[in-house]
Amino acid sequence: MKYLFLTCCLLLAAAQALPAKAAGDSKKIVNRQSSILNPQLPLDRAGERASREALILKLEDERDAADPAWEDLAGVSDGALRVRVALALGRIGDPSRVPMLEKLLHDPSPDARLTAAFALGLVKDEAAAEALRKALDAKTLSPEETAAAVESLGRIGIPEDAARVAQYLTHADPRVVEAALRAVWRFPETHGVEVVERIALNANAPMELRVAAAHALFRRARPEGEGTLA
Repeated sequence: MKYLFLTCCLLLAAAQALPAKAAGDSKKIVNRQSSILNPQLPLDRAGERASREALILKLEDERDAADPAWEDLAGVSDGALRVRVALALGRIGDPSRVPMLEKLLHDPSPDARLTAAFALGLVKDEAAAEALRKALDAKTLSPEETAAAVESLGRIGIPEDAARVAQYLTHADPRVVEAALRAVWRFPETHGVEVVERIALNANAPMELRVAAAHALFRRARPEGEGTLA
């Protein structure tokens, strides 16, 4: 309750800022498809791409992770289609496809890597969490990919990952810090609260970080509100 007044004040800003920010962050990955799936292509290649897109949509709609066609789809030379594969597999959420998403986490395409990091958080499985841990420990991800992986670990919410996520509250890149703030409150164990409080109280910190910190403090104090505010 020490910082309740501060938290309430900042959450007034969060009520407007966070929904737009969260929507923007999640749509940023999804909307990349609209900009990278429509290049000018020869008709034969355009038809091939359209056919593969239709197959991905069909398998995703049917929640069919077992179809062997995924192997071919994940191996196409078109990076934009690999992005679409990663997102579809995340939405299906079948743990049996974690190895494929883990491979895409090291894809040559930055967009595919980013989408795979996001998609693993949708699977919400120990195997998905382990793939994210290994990628983070290898320190080969870009800051944007690191942010997506950290937030995905929070979305999965395995208690043992609470301290790992809290370590990113002091990362040099504000995108990673913000992702850690959005993730750390999701764990039942209390980790990094002092750091979160410092961010919320720091008048020189970017407003988006202060708002995310206030939101994390509020969620830590009111875990029963998770269903309505998550």
